[in-house]
Amino acid sequence: MNEQAKIRAILETALNLEIPIEHRLTREVAERRLRVTLRDAAVMVLFAKNSESGWQVLLIQRSEMVQVHKGQFAFPGGMQDLKDKVLADEHGVSVHEVTSLRELHEEVGIDSRLVKVIGILDSLITPTGFEMTPVVGVLNICVENLTLQLNGEEVQSAFWIPLGELLQLGRFSTESREISIGKFSVDVFQFGEKKIWGATGAVLKNVATRLVEASEIHGFSF
Repeated sequence: MNEQAKIRAILETALNLEIPIEHRLTREVAERRLRVTLRDAAVMVLFAKNSESGWQVLLIQRSEMVQVHKGQFAFPGGMQDLKDKVLADEHGVSVHEVTSLRELHEEVGIDSRLVKVIGILDSLITPTGFEMTPVVGVLNICVENLTLQLNGEEVQSAFWIPLGELLQLGRFSTESREISIGKFSVDVFQFGEKKIWGATGAVLKNVATRLVEASEIHGFSF
């Protein structure tokens, strides 16, 4: 079994595990406090292989020009477009898959044909009024053969987190944060000087926890 087949098999197992995302804001609390209708959004949790350093996960830092989440660390992604549903129906796939792949291309220039979608995690509500659905995919070329093309209006920078570091669950912590609609516990992952928290931190921890368990099932280590 080659490296691509291994990571896909492990991810498929990981996504089938019953491991809920922690510290999730409920729809009832969000809609009552925000007093808005939640907007659908999707993000791409993209895995890629670096031939020297192994498997990695892509994150971005949002620019200061976007309307929400200015300067925050996140997965590539964004709001669902009206055309996404049409394309999803035409191709018989999830609208979240279409949205995440479109946003991945718009924000960092990765062609959807280079990505194999493995599955979709449960959605979570953000304090900024989004229902965010994480889509998990694998890049079918090595990182060193990829040139990211950042959309400067939306993305300040992009970086890869080595999977070996992400799977060290002890590096995750929990902080209490005062946000627009109250005080909440959030998951935090410290990567060098970068503090990744909020919905992104919660998804990272959930994915990492799933992968640790799935790796043990397959007898595979990253």
